[in-house]
Amino acid sequence: MIATRLSVLRQFNTTLLRKSLNSTNNNTFKVITRLNFSTKPVLHNTSSPSPSPSSSPSSGSSSNRKKKFFIGLASLAALGICYRWYTGKCPRDCDFISVHEDLKPYATHLNTKDIPFQHNYTLLGSGVRTLSISSYKVYGMGIYIADDDLPLVSKVLDTTYLSTTFIDDPEFKNLSHKQKIKLALNDPVKSEIIINSLLDAGVRFLIEMTPIIRSNLTFVREGGIVKCLKSSPEYTNPSKYPGARDLINAGVDEVRKAFTQKGSLVVNDDLIMELKKDNVLQFYYYNVKKNKFFVMGQVNEPLIGKILFRSYLSANKPLCEDARQNFVNEITELI
Repeated sequence: MIATRLSVLRQFNTTLLRKSLNSTNNNTFKVITRLNFSTKPVLHNTSSPSPSPSSSPSSGSSSNRKKKFFIGLASLAALGICYRWYTGKCPRDCDFISVHEDLKPYATHLNTKDIPFQHNYTLLGSGVRTLSISSYKVYGMGIYIADDDLPLVSKVLDTTYLSTTFIDDPEFKNLSHKQKIKLALNDPVKSEIIINSLLDAGVRFLIEMTPIIRSNLTFVREGGIVKCLKSSPEYTNPSKYPGARDLINAGVDEVRKAFTQKGSLVVNDDLIMELKKDNVLQFYYYNVKKNKFFVMGQVNEPLIGKILFRSYLSANKPLCEDARQNFVNEITELI
């Protein structure tokens, strides 16, 4: 059923929809473009033949009316297909958040019906990774938390948490517990302690990264993931973290073996990292042209997953501050 819907979906023309929906709800158009999984959509010419030079003005006017009618009809049909496909992938209350005009929006909820993840996930934060030097936008990102672990957040970050971890600040004694946690999550040092506590407690997260510019999986692996791991304090300060460098080096080998897919990573492809139980890191790759998920390998060394997710979730030089701020706002609402 899903395959049938998608084969039909590949055939509608985004350009056609852009023209017919240009004067309608802008958010609707963003959702439609998320669903156009074909990078080269097939155009079905449903309009009437152009009038010959000898045609009368009234004939030309009639032809134009027919063209507009069929364009509108095709648009409505495409909207119907999109709605049916999305209701097959997400629950009825599923919504979508757009972070960039060239990217498909991120679903506020992921379920296991049509995706290879082991758990349902709820979106906590989304945004765009920008290189600070040139303000160059590289990729969009969605940060998700496992639905089953939502209650665990308030259990870990209870009213005694700040005092027992010695990160409470007497200066903020008149603030609410939620406000204190939010301030701590925006502190470079305290936020790392909080994120580590959540990860150690078994809270499972998922990060979905969608390139805005064309790249390839090897470059993302080496220039993004491996570079991040070897820039971590655990790697650069071996005297403070004895033995950590060896664990990271072994983990880097696992990361390289886990990337079983090779080749390009184009706009609206996805590289997904799922942090599972015991901080086991699972990689997935979604190919937009083939409309197919590839379950890649996993990394069993827990330090690798902790460092990577801490790099996105903590306030210490976060890799995507836009998404992290949204994450902080949402996770404090769970307390």
